Amino acid sequence: LIELQDQEAADIAMTAQAENVPSLRVEQRRARARKTKSMFASLKTKFKPPHTQGLKSVIIPTTDAAQGNINITITDPIEVERKIIERNIQHFGQAEGTPFTNPHMTRAFGYTGVSKKATKVIEGQDMDWFIENLEGGEKKIMRQLNDGENSSQINIHITFAEFKAGFRKWREATSTSPSGRHLGHYKALLKAENKDTILKDNIDTDNTINNPIGNEILETLYHIATATMHAGETLERWRKVQSSMLEKEPGNPLINRLRVIHLYEADYNMLLKILWSRKLTWKAHLEGTLHESQAGSRPGKRAIDLVVFKEHKYLYSRLTRTPLLTMDNDAKACYDRIICNLGMMTSQYFGMP
Repeated sequence: LIELQDQEAADIAMTAQAENVPSLRVEQRRARARKTKSMFASLKTKFKPPHTQGLKSVIIPTTDAAQGNINITITDPIEVERKIIERNIQHFGQAEGTPFTNPHMTRAFGYTGVSKKATKVIEGQDMDWFIENLEGGEKKIMRQLNDGENSSQINIHITFAEFKAGFRKWREATSTSPSGRHLGHYKALLKAENKDTILKDNIDTDNTINNPIGNEILETLYHIATATMHAGETLERWRKVQSSMLEKEPGNPLINRLRVIHLYEADYNMLLKILWSRKLTWKAHLEGTLHESQAGSRPGKRAIDLVVFKEHKYLYSRLTRTPLLTMDNDAKACYDRIICNLGMMTSQYFGMP
């Protein structure tokens, strides 16, 4: 099938060159993309074989006075579910007892960090009377949030073109939507009804083929999602989230070695991606308010860049005989320990309304 598609793309490219039609050269890029995708898919099957078997048991590590450290395997589905829920309550409650979870802070800012006192802090109003009652790290953080230098807010208006582009770039195999409205449904709406009816005036502003019926349905879904967001409400299906448990080591269901993946509705997740990952992160990046060592989700930076930088740093230290001290403070389950009110107040400080 790939060979036929490549041959078709080559024929179209030759026709395009003969007839001097630049718009059809996109087939050449598609052919190259298909080859690259096929190559990586082949490599993935060799280096990372698929592991699709569901979680049928969990292993609970325990300590016995007589036998020492032992592992207990549980296979009963009801008991497996109960143990996983107990583990997740403990796992997501690891931040309990840290400064921003103390009653003084939670009463002031609530669970969400969207309160009158939180707004006063972000706007740089006089909060000395409150901050002085804090100690150590939380005082420094609150001083930073209260410096009155928070930047302008981002524009939270999401265009229909941005909404479509987000789904177009999203890998269809990604698991989403507990309601059953899978990414494939959105992908289908983006497809052209008939490739033979492609006309020059049937190309919209973001260079995609305009499918009239699919476009109307997708635009309706877009208006529902964005109108709900601007009204400060939530759709009923947005409130249901599935927590899937994945084995970090395939075939080893140790309960403390399970990864939790939360599955949200696709359109809700898309709004979050556009607002935080695109607009807010790009704004902070362009304004230079992110530390240079922060590479996560930043344009032009990759995870491997930090590794290469560290290797070069150590190499330079060895070659020049320069003393070097480094500290890697990697919080255990750091994303699962984020405190909502602090996370939301920091987002507001960077410009999220």
